Amino acid sequence: MLINSLVIIGICILYIFFLSRSNKKYFKYLLIIPAVILLFSVTIFPTIYSFRASLYDVTAITLYRPWEFVGLTNYKNLLSDSLTWKALILTGEYIFFAVLIEFVLGILFALLFDKVRGIFLSLFLLPMMVTPIVAGLIWKYFFNVDNGFINIIVRQLGGKNIPWLTYELLPIFKFLPNSLTKITELLNLNYAFFTVLVVDIWQWTSMMTLLLYAGIRSIPTEPYEAALVDGASKTEIFRYITFPLLKPTIAVALLIRLIDSYKVYDPIWALLGEGFKTVNIYLSVFLFRIHDYGQGSALSIIVLILVSCIVPLLFKVLTSREGVH
Repeated sequence: MLINSLVIIGICILYIFFLSRSNKKYFKYLLIIPAVILLFSVTIFPTIYSFRASLYDVTAITLYRPWEFVGLTNYKNLLSDSLTWKALILTGEYIFFAVLIEFVLGILFALLFDKVRGIFLSLFLLPMMVTPIVAGLIWKYFFNVDNGFINIIVRQLGGKNIPWLTYELLPIFKFLPNSLTKITELLNLNYAFFTVLVVDIWQWTSMMTLLLYAGIRSIPTEPYEAALVDGASKTEIFRYITFPLLKPTIAVALLIRLIDSYKVYDPIWALLGEGFKTVNIYLSVFLFRIHDYGQGSALSIIVLILVSCIVPLLFKVLTSREGVH
């Protein structure tokens, strides 16, 4: 440990020495070396290591032994496993509904706070400041079947306990015939999915609102003044001025929330444990419960490929035709 510390200190001293002696031509390149090393250490190297591990049979038993090369077997096993597809579908469905609802609510609240600000905006941002694991534990208490705050109110209003933290079908879908059971399970039309959505929307709508509100406040006043002179209605102003000029901000806000929604783990684990298998929960099962690091690495690479394909495409769609029409 002492030797490693001395090596790091020596490297830092050499770096400062070369930085002080370098000419202006190479000075700018030397400045970015620490950032490149850090980026390589925390992103590129782990990705390469995970890809290598995904091609081997790596478990807790064989981790410190020579790894057995299995090629694409881990990928084949994952893609032929129905649980993998269920996790991918569940994650996609969760991201779609969470981000869509947060965007709609966010733009409505952003327009509202553009007119009414002050303490209301500050109070509205409080959920975003709560740690995700704490938010999950708080809502787990609220959704408790017997002693939860929500069910206490429901009972006082004359209703029955609602099984929030279960995988029971939502009442609005109970009219569907039994022949569609597999479809309802695939689409996750249950209380558990609803409760997870509620927690995410409660916590992160404020972030979407803040980003969109900042975008609205950055729009110049001249187009609005010209539209009012021409007799445009509020709906027309929003459709032809606010929304088109807000498109770059919308693209950034949606991409930030898409990435954050994909990474969600803490509140889901606090609410439902390993039962609600999004990709991250499923990945944690491989890494921390069954200790199959080969298949866990393969799953992470599959998700990385999907995200790397979807995000640029989505960004291109969201940022297209940004001008005012």
